[in-house]
Amino acid sequence: MREPRAAAATAVAVVVSVVGIVALTASSPAVLQQLMPAFDLSGYYGQQPGYYAQQPAQTQMLPQFQVNGGLEVPDHPPGMKYVKTDPFGSFEVTTPDGNSLGKIKVKTLPPPPAPPPTIIRFGDVGVAPAGCPMCPVLDVKAAEEQKKQIKRNEEKMARLEKLIHGNNERIEEGVERMKELKETMTSAIFDMKEAVKKEDVDLETHLMTKEESIGPQGPKGPPGFNGDDGVPGIPGRSGIKGVAGLKGPQGAMGERGPRGPVGITGPQGPVGPRGTRGGVGPLGPPGPPGHHGEISSALKCTRIGGMEVRGVCFKSSTLKGNKDKPPPKCKPWAPPKGWGQGEWFDVAKNFATKGMLMNDIDEKTDGGRCDNFQAAFSFSQGGTRTKVWVNKAMFNFKPTSGGETCNLFNGEDTIAVYACVV
Repeated sequence: MREPRAAAATAVAVVVSVVGIVALTASSPAVLQQLMPAFDLSGYYGQQPGYYAQQPAQTQMLPQFQVNGGLEVPDHPPGMKYVKTDPFGSFEVTTPDGNSLGKIKVKTLPPPPAPPPTIIRFGDVGVAPAGCPMCPVLDVKAAEEQKKQIKRNEEKMARLEKLIHGNNERIEEGVERMKELKETMTSAIFDMKEAVKKEDVDLETHLMTKEESIGPQGPKGPPGFNGDDGVPGIPGRSGIKGVAGLKGPQGAMGERGPRGPVGITGPQGPVGPRGTRGGVGPLGPPGPPGHHGEISSALKCTRIGGMEVRGVCFKSSTLKGNKDKPPPKCKPWAPPKGWGQGEWFDVAKNFATKGMLMNDIDEKTDGGRCDNFQAAFSFSQGGTRTKVWVNKAMFNFKPTSGGETCNLFNGEDTIAVYACVV
């Protein structure tokens, strides 16, 4: 690759030299005569006698020009051996004595770009006949096939337009049905709201009626909270005046003193005998309203956010440690029920917060039947079996068999259930 480039550069150098000499010959005769006196220029300037005759004859002989030195044509710039470029270089022109007359720079021109091929396409086929690259040739078979494909595409577009029209009609019908469904749903929702409102009013009226009614007297409940102070009563009637005491003995008569001022009225004399009973007097004014009667325990339990199960109001809380955490508005107590495991499960399943609580107690030592906390019972969640602590004042079954820790807290998400006074 390097040798062809060097040969090309040498040829270019020779051409440049010849062109330079030709340019000098095109200059004025005086310049050429000074540079090359050994040549006879009369033959070249014979057609210009006036100009040539005016120049004085020159008898000075100049040495013949020589070209010395080598021509280096690298294929990359100096110091950049990894960058490829077109060959370039230079050579020096000197006299036989070694005096330099200058340098001639040489650079190869890049090859001209190849002309693009001429392809005439008819359909999907590009052909060019031999001997005439620019003459078009029609591929009749390909053209017929393309016409058939165009016809099939037109038929397919017609079918697609028909399908689109049918889809638009179905969409419009669907929109109309959705409008009718929306109106039906709106009417049904309104009717449902009215029914729920009517049911709510009936339930509230029924509850108010139950609050005012008085049921049979139940068993004696736990001591309640101290009530608010009542309204002061009206003053009572004056009592009957008592019997006057006996009169003492009269004293000795003293000396008559001066007349004094009129004295105060003396005490009333003794009461006379009781008279006959009078008739019934007129009806007096109405007295103050009395206290409201007792309301049901279930309603009281609901008002504090609890749930009444088997006649006892229960509320729950999630424990974070082994200590009591009574729920708000709940005064804990332990009614002596003597319940078993079945009653415990009936109550506990209502307070599970992680899935359904199973009646499968872990009978190891965690928990137990103790009385060291105020809660009614507690149970763990999330494990395969449930760890249970129960208050011995309420339950008569023991949830452990190999001893007991009496810990109310037995793992994360332990639920403590309290019996509340209502």
